[in-house]
Amino acid sequence: MATETIGGRERDLKTMDIATNVESDTIWLQLQNYRVVLLNPHLDGRAELERAINRGVPAHPDLHRPDFYDVELDHRWAYVHVRDHVRTVYLVSYFGSKGESGSSVDE
Repeated sequence: MATETIGGRERDLKTMDIATNVESDTIWLQLQNYRVVLLNPHLDGRAELERAINRGVPAHPDLHRPDFYDVELDHRWAYVHVRDHVRTVYLVSYFGSKGESGSSVDE
C-alpha cells in the first residue's frame, strides 16, 4: 500500500481501479420503423440518424430526462427524444466531430 506524508504525518493511500467500479451507461438503441422528426428544420442528420437507429447504435441515456439520449453516430453525436407510443424519434440537436458544435433547437 502506498503512503504519503502531510504535515509531518504519514498516512496510507487507498487506490481503486476505476474501470472495474464504474458502470457504463451505454445502451444499444435499435428502433426499427420509427419516424425521425427534426425539431429545427435547419438541423442536418435526419437520414444518418434514421439509418443508425434502424440497424442499432450505442446511446447514452440522459439521467435527468426520461426517454432522451445522446446517440453516437459516425463522427457525430445526436441528442434525441424517443416517443414509443407514436413510434417517433425527435432530433433535438446534432453535433459534429472533434468538439465542433452543431445545430440545436435553440438556434
